[in-house]
Amino acid sequence: MKLKLLAFWLIAMPGVAFAQGAPSEDVQVPGGALMLVSYLILWALLLGYLAYLARRQSSLEDDLDTLRKRMDDMLGIED
Repeated sequence: MKLKLLAFWLIAMPGVAFAQGAPSEDVQVPGGALMLVSYLILWALLLGYLAYLARRQSSLEDDLDTLRKRMDDMLGIED
């Protein structure tokens, strides 16, 4: 919760800036490579989260099926 508030505060306060040194002349990374890496990381995180949700949903469906079978057994209902 505190992390969310901190992130919101940093985004909501446009005047908050961190001091940066002068750009270095000897180290140059093309912007396209950084953008590509950031998109790949974003997609990997998104697909990982979706896989986690799919696995969790499958587990919950299995639990519901088990519960239905136990309830049917207790109530004497035949399929």
